[in-house]
Amino acid sequence: MGGEVNKLLNSIPKDHIDYPVFSLFCYLGCRLGEFLGLQWKCLDENAKSIAICQQIIYLNGIPVLSDELKTNESYRVDALDQDTFDLLMRHKATLNNPKPDDFIFPSPLG
Repeated sequence: MGGEVNKLLNSIPKDHIDYPVFSLFCYLGCRLGEFLGLQWKCLDENAKSIAICQQIIYLNGIPVLSDELKTNESYRVDALDQDTFDLLMRHKATLNNPKPDDFIFPSPLG
């Protein structure tokens, strides 16, 4: 990761509740809507990878999950390094038994 990204991540304590959000967002380098659309079913724990295949869009101010991404190249499966995978597993352990359709980083509004 670049210097600015490292500077950002080094400014956040690793045990801070938002560290996994910033770390994964920087690691994936995806669009915000794609990141917010990540659900636990997108994570392949056996392959240690995550699929970018949907996004949150806003229609008339209402968030909607859409499987249409900006470009064909946006659809991808990203391998996760061990540290990032472990970070996600620790984050998952803090949640109340998340279901496959639950968002990895749910909004405080639901």
